[in-house]
Amino acid sequence: MAGAVAIAALLGGTGAASAQVDPAEPPADPTNPDVEPELAIGIRAVTSVNGALTEDGDATSAIDFSDTYVFLRPRVELFPSGTRAGALFGVTFPDVYDEPGTVLVADAHAFLDDRWGTLRVGRGRLKSRLIPFPTLRDDDLVRYTDVQNPFSEGLSTADLQYGNTVDLSVWPTPRWYVELHAENLPASALRPVDERAFRINSVGLDAGYRQIPALAQLSAIRQLAVGVNAYHVKADDQAWTGDALAAAWLGPLIDPVHAIDLRLQLGYGLGIDGVTPDTPEGTHQARAVSAVASLGYTYRRRLLPTLRTNVLSGFRRYTEADRSQWSVVANGFYALGVSVEVGVQYQYQRNDAALPDAFGEDQEHSIKLALIGRFETVFGRLFDERDSLLNTEGGYLP
Repeated sequence: MAGAVAIAALLGGTGAASAQVDPAEPPADPTNPDVEPELAIGIRAVTSVNGALTEDGDATSAIDFSDTYVFLRPRVELFPSGTRAGALFGVTFPDVYDEPGTVLVADAHAFLDDRWGTLRVGRGRLKSRLIPFPTLRDDDLVRYTDVQNPFSEGLSTADLQYGNTVDLSVWPTPRWYVELHAENLPASALRPVDERAFRINSVGLDAGYRQIPALAQLSAIRQLAVGVNAYHVKADDQAWTGDALAAAWLGPLIDPVHAIDLRLQLGYGLGIDGVTPDTPEGTHQARAVSAVASLGYTYRRRLLPTLRTNVLSGFRRYTEADRSQWSVVANGFYALGVSVEVGVQYQYQRNDAALPDAFGEDQEHSIKLALIGRFETVFGRLFDERDSLLNTEGGYLP
């Protein structure tokens, strides 16, 4: 018995000794706590084998990994509780039509996020569209889905999608929002050349209604939005130009297993006086009207999207030049798992003979066989997301 007590005392003494603070290490400062941030790391891999037939009858094939996106996002809580700050850094590969394989910094911005709104400053996705469309890649119908950048050289779709921006989103309720933005639209998003690549040359305003994503499948109205943009172009006697957008995203069939998806966006661009769409740059600066629509069906197994099919069409008319272009897309995607899909997409596009080719518009027919994966992990999760059901129904949750 005495031996057992001695051993216990020895072990207790050893534990006490090991629990002692190293005298060489300074004590923790309660006024300067060491806060571990939440860190999200993710990748969206979009890979495909492309086949195309040009207007001249030439057949081509390619391996395409454009639109693949890798991001890193740390976030921390601010004072008072309920406000957070963070940063987003992301890189992507722009379209295969201009400088294929180039790594593009898509996001490099800091943000402040509160229950009532978000402030973002830095580089990121431009407010060039009101709603997303279900194409394989964002730039498959970018001529119709995004407003045209009048400063662009007209060679890369990235000019319409990425730039330096400061924007403020205000959410007076969980479903209604107003967004103000001031941006630098680049001559070339891939090749910034001087200090002009950072000057503000565009301002705009968007407003609308957006259903909480978790409830979207049970709502006939998923999103309604309008937007206007103004551009400081300084062309001859014209200092400003602008455009306007209106969009609707509807769910005509309310069913948790079989869903119908309907989207429509209309656009009107004032253009620059006297500019005609004779060059790729001119197609961004000429006066035009555009429309894009999609009709989709989704089958859900165990409430997870299993099969998605969509038919889309885009039309753009240059009103003063009396020229037009249009495109039709049909695609289908099947989920192999929660975050991995296989898919196929066919696209037909047609230009007026007088329009210059850009963004792969010399391809009349194209087909893409794709494998898509979306992967994300979060370390030290501290926050709920703004558009989650728990947050929007129960209040902003840090």
